[in-house]
Amino acid sequence: MKNFINTKCLFENLEKDHIVIVDCRFDLFDPEYGRSVYEAAHVEHAFYLDMNTDLSGEKKEHGGSRPLSDLDVFRKKLEHMGIDNDTTIVIYDEHLDGTPRLWWFLKYLGHEKVYVLNGGMRAWAQQGYPITKEIPKVIKKGKYNIKVDESIFCDRTYVKERKDLDDVILIDARAYERYTGENEPLYKKAGHIPGAINYAWKNNIENGFFKRKEALEKDFKEIMKYEEIIFYCGSGIAACVNCLALNEIGIHSKVYIGSFSDWISYEDHLIATV
Repeated sequence: MKNFINTKCLFENLEKDHIVIVDCRFDLFDPEYGRSVYEAAHVEHAFYLDMNTDLSGEKKEHGGSRPLSDLDVFRKKLEHMGIDNDTTIVIYDEHLDGTPRLWWFLKYLGHEKVYVLNGGMRAWAQQGYPITKEIPKVIKKGKYNIKVDESIFCDRTYVKERKDLDDVILIDARAYERYTGENEPLYKKAGHIPGAINYAWKNNIENGFFKRKEALEKDFKEIMKYEEIIFYCGSGIAACVNCLALNEIGIHSKVYIGSFSDWISYEDHLIATV
């Protein structure tokens, strides 16, 4: 699995200077959850990045509820963790739902060596590997150069222009009941972007671990015929799970980071329900 590392491998390399570990646990409905569980216990040597304050920027009228963080601000946060362009970054959470956003963000910045801990904190703790409350200290500040990869990003305008083309498929990564509009716990409008199909991010996870390549290839077989694949969700988190899954099997895709929360901020945009 080219984008993943298992617990045994991480443990064996835990003391290596070229590796930086980042905890990005979060809860969609509790903004304080991630930091609180990090402070209670985390993988030894792990730093923490918050989904709402580190991996997302200021919420405005448009752009979605979790727009990208200012790139220069985020670059400095990476440097303060001792990260440079050659650093191997290992990221983890609990449910493999938050790490893909950080994985995608780092890929967007042009970072090559970034790996998701398969099984996350749960597998690490259950298998008896070292956890701590101690906050790591940076021995040497990093120097990071951003090389943005625009090919994996798209905005509302791009989605509007491309979503109905025959060789383009738009996929909603949220749970089916949110896609249909039957249940919308976060936003004032419910449903999905017209023309989108649904493939929930949780379909990529099995027993707490990301599925292997063979299973992912079988699951995504029907969409491989499209020239362009665009994922979205509510605020650009779950969509990154599907993007990671496709990257794992060698298929390129884009993420509409503003996602549904951006789409519904425009009063003239249509919304479909099933």
